[in-house]
Amino acid sequence: MSIPFDIPIGRILIHAGRRIRFEGDLGNWVLRFSDVRTGGPVQVTDPKTGQLVLTAVEWVRQEMLAGRLFDPLAGRLSAEGRQLEFAGLDSPACIKRDPKSAWRFRWGWAVLQAGIERTDEAYGKFIARRAADLARNDDLGEPKPSTLRRWVRRLQKGGARTSTLVSLSGRVHGQSQLCPLDDGLVHDAAIYYWAEPGASIRDAESYMVGEREKLIAEGCTELPREAPTYETVRLRVRSLESHDTSKTKFGKAYADKEFNEVGDHVQATRFGERVYFDGTETRT
Repeated sequence: MSIPFDIPIGRILIHAGRRIRFEGDLGNWVLRFSDVRTGGPVQVTDPKTGQLVLTAVEWVRQEMLAGRLFDPLAGRLSAEGRQLEFAGLDSPACIKRDPKSAWRFRWGWAVLQAGIERTDEAYGKFIARRAADLARNDDLGEPKPSTLRRWVRRLQKGGARTSTLVSLSGRVHGQSQLCPLDDGLVHDAAIYYWAEPGASIRDAESYMVGEREKLIAEGCTELPREAPTYETVRLRVRSLESHDTSKTKFGKAYADKEFNEVGDHVQATRFGERVYFDGTETRT
């Protein structure tokens, strides 16, 4: 039974920051993936039984649609294709992604309602006439006539939705600046740190570099020349710090001390372990 998408055997995908390798189709819509770091099979929770099972075709489809599973080697989308990524967003979500999209939409929608002639001269007169009420208090001023014409064309083509005017530049808040493969490697290194009792952050960095060199030796061309820095690994390690990860690495007593409820006294074991400056805690 063939699966309804093309994933070559051996292809490495990224799922929630973890690298997984496609091992093959086991039949009956069951697929086998392995964790690149551990080598073990990837298992997910069956929503009906609550048991851990191998991945199914439907799981892959839903995770891909949600953006949690993707192929880092897939070709980049064209500008039009990238714009379609925002098509399902409502106005508040578009404004959160790009605050200026509301300003663009306000001007473009006003032109569509006015039905003015499609020339720079007509647009220039419209801008001068409506600047007072359309500029409002956003300090963005007025657009150029040619710019406004471009926005109107995009609104006409995209069904007059704010999503058609969301900027493609930049990145979503909280999104990693690393390429997907490097992001997965850094995440694996952070997991390595918390899973290995004696590992230091420097050891985690070395682990990441070693895994990166293996990919390059296998012919991977998607990785940038420069590897992520020690500081990048350190910050990712700290982002995963929790009671559970601390308990795994350092023991329950340490985790309880570090994650006491608010109001309880938190002890320091050495000088300079916890430093507060201007309301911000710095740990060394």
